[in-house]
Parts: sequence; C-alpha cells; structure tokens
Amino acid sequence: MLVGPFVKNRPICAAVWVEEDKVAEPEPTSKLFCRLARNSAGDLFTINYLFDLPVGVTVFDAARALFIVYNTDSPEPTRSPVPPQPRPCPKGFPPEAPSEEPEYVFGIPCYRRSLREAAEEREIWYSYEYDVYARTVSRLPGYGTTVWRLDEVTLGEPPAELFKEASILASLPELIRNISKIAGDFLPGLTERDDFPNL
Repeated sequence: MLVGPFVKNRPICAAVWVEEDKVAEPEPTSKLFCRLARNSAGDLFTINYLFDLPVGVTVFDAARALFIVYNTDSPEPTRSPVPPQPRPCPKGFPPEAPSEEPEYVFGIPCYRRSLREAAEEREIWYSYEYDVYARTVSRLPGYGTTVWRLDEVTLGEPPAELFKEASILASLPELIRNISKIAGDFLPGLTERDDFPNL
C-alpha cells in the first residue's frame, strides 16, 4: 500500500500504477492498480482495479477504527477492526525523518534509500510527513524490474461523500456488481459524475 491510512491533515488523491519489465517477457507492461483518496481525518478510500476494470472498494475509517471492504460478490460490506495509527517507516529508513534535504515528488517531501535483500535491489522514495511511498523500484536478477509509483497526485481535500458508507452503497458497489454489463462505459462515466470526480 503506497499511501497509509490514519495520517491527519495531509489529504491526498492519487492513482497507483505498477510497471514490470520481465526478463521472460518481450515487452514491458504498465497497469493501473488502484485510485485512492485520503482526507484530513485520516480516512482512506480506494478503488481497486484488475485488467483496468474496478473490482472492489475499500475504506479505512479512522473514527470507527475499521477496515471496510465492499466486494463485487456480496451486497453487504465486511468490517474488520484495525488499530487507528500510522504505519512504521520502511525497512532501511531511520525512525525519524533525516536532517538531509528531501526530494519533492508531486509536492511531497520524500527521502530516497537503496536497499539490498539477498539478490534483490530496491530503491524507495518515502515521505515521513505523508506516510507515502511515492515510488519503489525492485530489481531482481532473472526476473526483471518492477516499479510501483504514484501518479495524478493532488494534495487537496477529497469530497466527503467518498468516505460515507451510505454514498458508497448507493453508487459504486452497484456499478461494480453490474460491471459485465457496463464495462465499456464505466471508466469514462466515473470521471464525468459530479459526486465521484476523477481522483
């Protein structure tokens, strides 16, 4: 998860992309993994994608300390308790932000570290202030290179309706359940709706 929940007063909206350049494949691939929004209260809303089609919605609810999953095969969401606290910083990073000047990625202050674990080499751009992995690069001999990255980033407050269970139940899950019927129109239609603007 490139963006952590439960971080207050650091709102963000973004798309998450994964790019792979595999040794065994003739061409590299790039695919949309999810779109997300975190508000100033620390709630995190995510639409997950598979083969460019939305397959589920999840919400971290900071006030109720819940992780809520809206599945395509169930009319009711599942709710699980979760500790409402930010994540620890990544492996290889100091516990607190270092004194060096950060690199700014989409306006987010990030620190870069290179790690090696067994044969894998990793580069990570991480923000302590936002609890965000702006970019990670993994290089593994015999497999290839995998990049996880943020894109389409905005740092403004997202619409409150994204985090309201009633709004989600009334709109996105119904579209997702009918995905086989409306797959061709769903993605452009999402960006045109007033209540669910392009994240």
